[in-house]
Amino acid sequence: MINPLKFVSRIFKSSNQRELDRLKKITENINSLEKEVEKLEDKEFPKKNK
Repeated sequence: MINPLKFVSRIFKSSNQRELDRLKKITENINSLEKEVEKLEDKEFPKKNK
């Protein structure tokens, strides 16, 4: 059986869900940089951040 409330909640997200979606995008961007940072030597790391 179809739950109308569940259907509506998919269209109109709560403010908490919107915030979670926003943070998820940021987290994915940060995680995508992980491989690049792993390749850096300890000496290089501070130089790349300045």
